[in-house]
Amino acid sequence: MSKRGAGKRAQCPPARTDAVTESRVLVTGATGQLGTHFLSHLNETGIVPRVLVRQEYPDEAWGPYRVHMVTGDIAPANAGASEEARERVLRTLETALAGIDTVYHLAAYVHVGTRQREQHKRVNVQGTKNLYRAASRAGVRRIVHVSSIVTIGASADGAPLDETAPYNLTAFDNPYFETKREAEQWILVAGQNAGSRKAVRDSSGPVPEVVVVCPAINIGERKAIRSRAAQVRAGREPSLLSLTERPSWVPWLRAFPFRLPVRVNLADAGETARGILAAGESGRPGERYILGGENLDYAKIVSILREFFPVATPVIPVPASLLTMGGALSETLHKPLGRRPKWDRKRAALARFAWYYDAGKAARELGWVHRPIRETVAQILGPLC
Repeated sequence: MSKRGAGKRAQCPPARTDAVTESRVLVTGATGQLGTHFLSHLNETGIVPRVLVRQEYPDEAWGPYRVHMVTGDIAPANAGASEEARERVLRTLETALAGIDTVYHLAAYVHVGTRQREQHKRVNVQGTKNLYRAASRAGVRRIVHVSSIVTIGASADGAPLDETAPYNLTAFDNPYFETKREAEQWILVAGQNAGSRKAVRDSSGPVPEVVVVCPAINIGERKAIRSRAAQVRAGREPSLLSLTERPSWVPWLRAFPFRLPVRVNLADAGETARGILAAGESGRPGERYILGGENLDYAKIVSILREFFPVATPVIPVPASLLTMGGALSETLHKPLGRRPKWDRKRAALARFAWYYDAGKAARELGWVHRPIRETVAQILGPLC
């Protein structure tokens, strides 16, 4: 059987419950879907990580995952917080990072629309800066910054992009795109001074080296810890899998004959988790690595789904221009209300691009192998058929 992920990584026995005190790994964003897959992979390799959470989660929410919780946040709750509040966040982070060698920074605010700009800035940019500064104080050796594929840009001609592609999404003024890119650029510059003293404000020792990974759109079967916690609070048995019944969108796809201008890169969340750990173990400081899966258009996605459910053949093309017209109409309808719509012309215009990427660098340098997306879909949907 072939081995996926970082080929250089040795197999480790399952971690003991008391190994938590020995772990020198901290994870932010562990309660999200990708974070859940990352926790699973860490545990499989014998690592019981320290996880930074904003609130304590009940043991039932964590299920089989072994972690050591520390409470704290990467940024003050209020965007206009005082200097004292910001310093308090740094001190809390520094305490959480004591004795840590490697930080995997998965935490982010994700909303691909045009709203919540301050929230994006607070979490994605200021939170990243706070974490890095606290890590510098605590003597952390390495930070793996989990960025996003959107910081690479998008393909105008359909050719897959690699890490050298010039960024071309500034004109769309998207808060998620811009804040993820700003955070990535800032931490890469900060990490260039790894080994020197006081290279970053508030640093009292050598600053951490930085490796950046840019995951594509991830799909996986594991439910986010925060979703499991909500089930516990509601008095229900928390499910480990993200799908427990026949998906509600199946009837919709059965009667949907339109071919949308969708061209995206889809990756298996479990394999992305392996790539993140491989970057922490063998990634070169100051480098970015695309963790992308398969480049698929709408027709190919439907053909995969059709193996498991009756899905209509997409025979009627929907041009990107029609989506742009819909965005303009949405703006017109929302203008009298003084609100920004979820769908506008800038967001619709993104359909002109192909979100196609080349993960060859991660394959060459990290030994990373992505999983065929059909296998992932079969794992998720197969049991429901």
